[in-house]
Amino acid sequence: HGARPRLAVSMIELSTRRATRLLEDPRYDLHQARFSPDGRSIVFAARDDAGSSTLYIAPFHPDRQSPAAEWVALTDGSPWDAAPQWSPDGKLVYFASTRDRYRCIWAQRLNAAGQPSGAAFGVAHLHSLRCAPTILPFDNTDLFVGRDQILLSLGDQTGNIWSAKVAE
Repeated sequence: HGARPRLAVSMIELSTRRATRLLEDPRYDLHQARFSPDGRSIVFAARDDAGSSTLYIAPFHPDRQSPAAEWVALTDGSPWDAAPQWSPDGKLVYFASTRDRYRCIWAQRLNAAGQPSGAAFGVAHLHSLRCAPTILPFDNTDLFVGRDQILLSLGDQTGNIWSAKVAE
């Protein structure tokens, strides 16, 4: 048996409908890719068969693949990290992570060269059991970042306890 096909990242040029494979690696399924605000980089999640995930930034080459040797790891793959999104100015990457044992929103600062600068920091800690992203499957977690706001999907779980007097 050969290795199973992996998810890769491709771009489709709308005017010509030409598809170009941008990111591919035989070790990982690549998903949740996003262009940087300046269009020169792509942030994405790479997940292995054990369920670990690492976030990477790769340079965007419009006519060819970006080899894995050019990718810069934003996270180390020890917690589950997903749903990377650029800040509007391109100086931060926001993402969902289980690094504090809950699915919370974190951010990683980038220096002028687009490399991680310092440690990731918590942006929103979502430790409530009632309304949290933990109710959603991992693959359904996503973020959308705008100026001064983040939109994310949360599951809402409530319950009621009722009592009644039953006639004997």
